[in-house]
Parts: sequence; C-alpha cells; structure tokens
Amino acid sequence: MMNSKIEISKQLTNDIEEFLDTIMLEIELPLGEKVDLKNENKANLITSIQKLISNGHKEKEAFKITIDRFGDLNDLHNKTLDFNKKSRTFKDFKNISLLAYILLFGSLRSVFIFKQSVYFYIIISLIGGILIVIKNNAITIEKYKKLIRIFDASLILLIILFYQHSTFSLLIKDLLALLTIILYTFWYFKLLFNRKLIY
Repeated sequence: MMNSKIEISKQLTNDIEEFLDTIMLEIELPLGEKVDLKNENKANLITSIQKLISNGHKEKEAFKITIDRFGDLNDLHNKTLDFNKKSRTFKDFKNISLLAYILLFGSLRSVFIFKQSVYFYIIISLIGGILIVIKNNAITIEKYKKLIRIFDASLILLIILFYQHSTFSLLIKDLLALLTIILYTFWYFKLLFNRKLIY
C-alpha cells in the first residue's frame, strides 16, 4: 500500500495542527512565510506518519515517533532561527534604507533653502550619509553593491547641483527633485523586496 493512500484520523490531523501551531508561535516571520513554513512541515509530518503506519505502527505511535524525529526538532529550531535572522536582517536593512534616504534627501533640500538653520540640516545630511554607507556595506549581493553606491552618489550630486545652480523656481526644483527621488527609491525598494540586495 502506498503512503499517500493511507488516511489519517481527524484527531491525528488536529494533533499535528496543534503541534505546529505551538511551534509557529515561537517563529517571528511575516504571516505568509509562516503559513508556508507550517504547510511544508505539516506535509512532511503526514508523509512520515503515513510511512510508519504502512510499516505496521499505530497512529499514536507513528505520531510520537515522527515528533521525536522531527526534533531533529533541532533542524526545525535551526531553520526557525535562520528564518528569524533573515527576517530581522531584511527588516533592519529596509528600515535603515528608509531612514537614510529620508534624512539625506530631505535635509539636502533644506540646506539650500533654509539658510538660517543650515548647520542643523548639514548634521542631518551627515547622519543620512552615514546610514547610506552602512546600508550599502550591508548589501550582500555583489552585483548590485557597486551599482547602488554609484547611483546613491550620483543622485546626491544631482540634487546638490540642482538646488545650487538651477535657474528654475523653487516649486519646479522641488517637483523635479521629488520625482527623481521617487523613481530612484521605487527602483531601489523593488530590488530590495525582490531579494536582489540581501539574502
């Protein structure tokens, strides 16, 4: 008899669900990834139980053996730690990126507009610049690391030159700078969310 043909009881299905729900409470992941991880592990548990039942074990016994093997739960725990670490790394990287661009681009504009507070905005720009260096150093995919550095530096120079030397009115400068920043950050965050900047 093939494993996939073996029916398991509703009670056993509930036990599997409860077991996985308990484990999932410990995992810090976005809901979609958590559901995927749970479903993957549920399928593995059921397959293992079906195989044990086909070899003559009773359901409860098969469940216990499978759970014991599962912990090789150390495997799941290690997977969980890895998922959590990647999730936190991604979240931290995203937050640093947002903060860097907001501080840097927002304050660069203000350096040239609000002359009475120029030192304040220079300090904010420096903080934004430091955050940009930190986030660029954290990019793990070499293909994009240099490209992002070049684009960041180019955009910063473009904004400085634009506000310092452009003959357009302030409204036009703001609109053009904002459009450029939006297009660039949209591209950047698209790369980030497609996992092309960090693993």
